[in-house]
Amino acid sequence: MLMKTTKHYSPVFPSLLLLVCLIVSCKQVNQAISNLLTFSITKDAPDIPIPALTPVGITFAPPGVPVGIDSADLAKQKTSLSLVRTLKLTGMTIAIDDSIAYPRTNIDTMTISVGTSQQSKVLLATYIGTGDQKILTEADFAPQFKNPKDSFYVTFRLKNAPPKTVNLLTSYTLTFSANPLQ
Repeated sequence: MLMKTTKHYSPVFPSLLLLVCLIVSCKQVNQAISNLLTFSITKDAPDIPIPALTPVGITFAPPGVPVGIDSADLAKQKTSLSLVRTLKLTGMTIAIDDSIAYPRTNIDTMTISVGTSQQSKVLLATYIGTGDQKILTEADFAPQFKNPKDSFYVTFRLKNAPPKTVNLLTSYTLTFSANPLQ
């Protein structure tokens, strides 16, 4: 005599499966929203003159330069200063306006930081002339960006003095994540 057996499924399994689907779905929705609220802005920094016969091996620290992003730039992205969550330096270019007379690799080292002064700052990037290397720290500097007293600070040392006055040219790309305007 054969006995028929029936399997009983617990109602927990479908509930668990539904919960997993909701978690995965919510995570994907959050990621999609986060991607929509992430944007980049590229700006040119003011030129830094390097006079002829500038001493080599000495670290120069020109005055700070404003970050250069204003409320109009943020409004174009449908956000505002108070809604910025994170801000990172994600790209930079370095050039010399007369690279034939003075190649940029004559810059021994250069740093870019942000803060209220040369002493109180967050390192964002380093350039090393030997090997022509740019190293970005990926540091989040949204709090410094929101402080109107904070600026970018550049320091540099030269391997060789320029034969004439040249200008150090930089541009930078900032990547923001922010909440949308309400």
